[in-house]
Amino acid sequence: MYQQSHLDQWRYCWLYQTQHKIYPQLNWQKSTHNQIIQAIAVDIACTGD
Repeated sequence: MYQQSHLDQWRYCWLYQTQHKIYPQLNWQKSTHNQIIQAIAVDIACTGD
């Protein structure tokens, strides 16, 4: 589904976004489903597709 370079970019963007924006607002133990949705949104934002 993703090329390796694309996946690396996605991981970088997702980790950056979670550290700086999402982590403060979410609880890891309770927000797994929300994080998946957030990760998809960040993927779109970071890749621009």
